[in-house]
Amino acid sequence: MKKFLLFFSGILTAFLLAVTVSANETHTVSPHRDIIRNYEEAFTVLYQAMAEGEKNADLSEYKINTKDIAQLYSDVILASPELFYADNTLSYYYDSRDIVTGVEFRYTMDSEEREEAVRLYEREVDYIVSLVEPGLSDAEKALFVHDYLIASYSYDTDIAIFDALTLLRDRRGVCQAYSLVYMAVLRELGMDAVMVTSDEMGHAWNLVKVDGIWYHADLSFDDPSPDQMGRVLHENFLLDDEGIKNTPTPHYGWKSAVRCLSASFKKAIWHGVTSRMICVDGQWYYIDPEEKSLAVSAFDGSGRSDVYRFRERWLTPWSEESYYVGNFSGLSETLGHLFVNTPYEIIIYSPANGTAGVYLTPELAGGQKIFGSVIYKNTLEYRIADTPESETDSVGTFEITGFEAEKFGRELPFTDVSRLDPYYPAVKFVYDHGLFRGVSAEKFAPDAYLTRAMFVTVLGRLCGVDESLYPDSTFEDVESGQWYSPYVEWAASAGIVNGVGGNLFDPLGELTHEQMYKIAAMCGAYLDAGTSEISDALILYEDRAQISDWAFESIAYCRVNNLIGEKFAHFIYPDAKSTRAEAADIIRRFAILCGK
Repeated sequence: MKKFLLFFSGILTAFLLAVTVSANETHTVSPHRDIIRNYEEAFTVLYQAMAEGEKNADLSEYKINTKDIAQLYSDVILASPELFYADNTLSYYYDSRDIVTGVEFRYTMDSEEREEAVRLYEREVDYIVSLVEPGLSDAEKALFVHDYLIASYSYDTDIAIFDALTLLRDRRGVCQAYSLVYMAVLRELGMDAVMVTSDEMGHAWNLVKVDGIWYHADLSFDDPSPDQMGRVLHENFLLDDEGIKNTPTPHYGWKSAVRCLSASFKKAIWHGVTSRMICVDGQWYYIDPEEKSLAVSAFDGSGRSDVYRFRERWLTPWSEESYYVGNFSGLSETLGHLFVNTPYEIIIYSPANGTAGVYLTPELAGGQKIFGSVIYKNTLEYRIADTPESETDSVGTFEITGFEAEKFGRELPFTDVSRLDPYYPAVKFVYDHGLFRGVSAEKFAPDAYLTRAMFVTVLGRLCGVDESLYPDSTFEDVESGQWYSPYVEWAASAGIVNGVGGNLFDPLGELTHEQMYKIAAMCGAYLDAGTSEISDALILYEDRAQISDWAFESIAYCRVNNLIGEKFAHFIYPDAKSTRAEAADIIRRFAILCGK
């Protein structure tokens, strides 16, 4: 009988590993399954022995050749994140026929340390699982966990942390550690996930089975290194074999018994998103870098709307006129609320009632700003630096123990406005701020047409007009003492409106789109808000020839200052009547523009 000592270092090489292992069965998709004799039986014996902390395992009946034992042991270790305490050395005994008769394990912990570590490991995995909303699809589960791990952990640039436990404990690890934790959590969520490795790349990542189909997912390549707080990429998520070969960092050199052939998620909502994506009540929230907003939509992208828009840019420290291109905000969730950072504040947004407010204003010195944020276990962390690439930054922390959610808004009482409606945030905004009321206690009537008097009144409320200062009326058809008369008089005195001719205002006339945009633009000029650089602003509108001459510049102003919603990307419909929902949307956008 002979004894031999195997030593593994770095990434333990395996081509495709076990999906799950239990006391009763071993599910593997390893290419060695059909090559190594009695693979599944020997695999199960090795796993069960290590899971129970045994020092030895008898393999004599399985006729495993000495040339195969290293691969078999590697498969078990890399398929089993819960065996984090297994040492990377293995002693085995073999006979004159080079058949392995037994193995001797080594562990990095004694039995007491191992029990305590296992409790920590299970507690951390269970915590992540608890964050996942019930009822999500496989793809949604995979996305949520992918983004949570990347936002919460950072790549270990010292190349020292390879196991799942240390990543969960210290929040740092290399690609192998990321892959182990990802498949551990997904398995707890009832999904199949494995790890593949490439000797040529010196790299490991995952294969994930979504609705019965395998896809590639590489968390460590989607986590920027050095770490950028709050930044989560999706360039290597749920790709087919061809897709993973053509990412910004191409993958190659892996071997697999299964192929990833489906490009089903080629146009999924996460493409181009560089923040964490968070699911709340079945809706997905994420930072849209193109629109510079916090957006929400269904998982298939339908019903998309902006619920918060970033008004401030990340200015450079050497000029107040130059700024960094991009968004440097993280997105996090706790206690049912979302948190994002601007360059100077932490904003809280309530998905339940659609309102946003300032949660925290950290102390910043000189040209410092907030470049990213994350919430880890109810502790808010935010990065303070002079520039995005600064090496002399600091991390501020703030423990979130609770807050009064009601101060961020009220529930909508209207039965005809749903959270899934694209105009919900706008209706919620005007209702919470007392700008719009419903047509009844339970109805908002979003599709009902808006009168000229109503729109001017809402603008006046937004601007904080003192009604007592405008007791008279300029227009013959605006009688003093009406609910709208002081606001119409304010608008007339400010040059915002000048009537429809003949000293008439037509207060109960239904407002057209071009009239609404004209009034909004004139109010913007009155408040000196936004930019007046409007050349070629309407070139993309296919019906621009139908816009009245008196409204052309005003609509261009509204276009360049983001007062016109995505619904009107190519057609403005100048003569169409404005609805209450459309008016609520422009009022909300106008409030953002004017800092109100």
